[in-house]
Amino acid sequence: MGSKVTDPNLSTVRSIVGSEFSDMDIIRALH
Repeated sequence: MGSKVTDPNLSTVRSIVGSEFSDMDIIRALH
């Protein structure tokens, strides 16, 4: 796993969930 994922999906999910989840949680959910 990279340190910072530049995944378009990450940005999309980020904008939806806001700051409820950390980047790690989102990355785990996507993989």
